[in-house]
Amino acid sequence: MPLRELVPGDTNGFPKVDIVAIHGLNPSNSRDHAYDTWSKETADGSSRLWLRDDLPSVAKDARIFLYSYDSFPALTQTKKRFTDEANILLSCLEAERDEEPDRPLIFIAHSLGGILVKQAIVSAFNNPHHNAIRDSTRGLVFFATPHDGGNKKLVTLGATVAGIVNLVSRSASNDIIQAVTSGSLYADTLYDNWVHRLADCPIVSFYEGCGNIVSKKSATFGLPGSMENVVRLEADHSNICRFDTGLQADLDNYKLVRTNVIRLYKQAIGQRLPDLPIMVPTVSSCAGEAVGSEKFSQEDNKCIRDLCITDPRLDKERIEKTKGGLDQGSYRWILEHPDFQRWRDNHETRLLWITGDPGKGKTILLCGIIHELEKLDAKTHLSYFFLQATNSRINTAIAVLRGLIYLLVDQQPLLILYVRKKYDPFGESLFDNTNAWTALVGIITNILQDPNLYNTYLIIDALDECVLGLSELLDFLIKTSLISPCIKWVLSNRNWPDIEEKLRRAGNKVGLCLELNAKSISEAISTFIEHKTQELVK
Repeated sequence: MPLRELVPGDTNGFPKVDIVAIHGLNPSNSRDHAYDTWSKETADGSSRLWLRDDLPSVAKDARIFLYSYDSFPALTQTKKRFTDEANILLSCLEAERDEEPDRPLIFIAHSLGGILVKQAIVSAFNNPHHNAIRDSTRGLVFFATPHDGGNKKLVTLGATVAGIVNLVSRSASNDIIQAVTSGSLYADTLYDNWVHRLADCPIVSFYEGCGNIVSKKSATFGLPGSMENVVRLEADHSNICRFDTGLQADLDNYKLVRTNVIRLYKQAIGQRLPDLPIMVPTVSSCAGEAVGSEKFSQEDNKCIRDLCITDPRLDKERIEKTKGGLDQGSYRWILEHPDFQRWRDNHETRLLWITGDPGKGKTILLCGIIHELEKLDAKTHLSYFFLQATNSRINTAIAVLRGLIYLLVDQQPLLILYVRKKYDPFGESLFDNTNAWTALVGIITNILQDPNLYNTYLIIDALDECVLGLSELLDFLIKTSLISPCIKWVLSNRNWPDIEEKLRRAGNKVGLCLELNAKSISEAISTFIEHKTQELVK
């Protein structure tokens, strides 16, 4: 097996993350190149491999692999040979991850090894047999990888590759320049396909501060900071990913690497980071343009307008006015209820399911929960939808997903990339054609797996008022209720047997039946009446 396990991860045999390091070009066909790429000789003559000797102390639950392959023919011959090598990588990963194929995965690549990683990801998207790899990839770390591609840049990239070969082997290689400039390897198809995958996981790009083998421009994607973190390391091309931490310069570089790798590691296992960048809301309403922000382009704004079927915030405001306003006394009891607190505080309890007969106050209860969640810090994301059977615009499963996606994009503008990937080929028809449900499920599933979504709450009121697509919506909710420990759901519905039969299958849930809390509801009603009476007296 080309995969070599360096660190087994958790001592109980249940690692939480797989980290795979992939070397670049090996013109001399050195047997130990997979190790040497990441190792550096220390003052006492020993070899220090930071992935084995340093990283595990801060990534205790990570299983770490080196991938060893014959990189010279893989990276210098035909595109087919290159694609075959990427498929071999995917097959090896699946074999090693067979018992837990959904375990989060982070790739670390040096130089041209990053091109192989990109091809593997493209192949994983194109082949349903590799869906687990595609869906599990949670981070990409590139050390001086020459990303330039496309027909206008092939010659430049060819010269870069030749420089790398000359650096490693001390010999020129016209064959490699020819292989690259002919487009047989770094063809437009790889570059274009890769561009469409950029939104799927966070990227760290390290570029060399010494030497000029791969420039900063070539080693980075130019993405927004929330998608790509660009870091300069004071090292040349060969030493950019190996460190003797006994030397101050190497220690400084390693600290930068460690910080960024651990960030991806913590994101992958669902740990919240206190200092992630905050994205502020920028969509004012579905009727107009994004206001006061450079984060949405003109094309983005059109996509958002086409997506938006309603603004759930306005629906909430309308509902509260219709029901006489939102008084804390009408919902305070649920905040103190043990089942609510278990849902709120328990990492594993991800679904709060509220049921009750008509007139029990389910909708105003959810308005109160939303009101309280809105008080949380700016890094908390909140999206909700109020179904209404008598309104054809907001009584379908498709409308629910459109509303939830709309509010999430409003709060985290970069999520628009997930929508645009599906929207651009079809335009407005994407949201109302025969495949709209499938497309929207794909969009929101990708959004909910985005590592930048921390403490996200999704709320749907009145499932029983879903006139079209209720069964599909319930199946979706059951499946996605376990998609991430950072995602929590609140659902409400009348006591309908069909809904109860399905939602009973959802895992990690807590149910709250209003009939069993009649005293609390009666007190809430009394408080509301007293409040309204006092208003009339005034």
